Amino acid sequence: MKAGDVIQIRQHEVLHDALPIAADPPIHKPGPIDFWLYARVLEVLPDGRVRVVVNHPGNRDHGAEQILAPMEDAGNGQPVINVRTKADLETLAGAAHHANPNWNAKLQQHYKTQAERLVSQE
Repeated sequence: MKAGDVIQIRQHEVLHDALPIAADPPIHKPGPIDFWLYARVLEVLPDGRVRVVVNHPGNRDHGAEQILAPMEDAGNGQPVINVRTKADLETLAGAAHHANPNWNAKLQQHYKTQAERLVSQE
């Protein structure tokens, strides 16, 4: 990953008494949810963090600059992924996500479409 690459960054939200989110698959109950926003890498800092500008029209963070670590510890020993590259999404597009073959195909296509929208400078 380097300056100019288009990546996805995690936007973690906690939904409280909100209406159910219209999504595929549907999100029925309030609680924590991650959205993935498109962003352009401005620079990779010496400590491995990345400075990005959010490029996701319609999102409240569109146009904002952020500095974030690609991964961090959730406090329970599990890593939290904050950044997804084109290669990450291509890996997700090839992985099995659901026992139902129809749902699995939809999920794989979902990741494939997202990967196609990312531009790598490599």
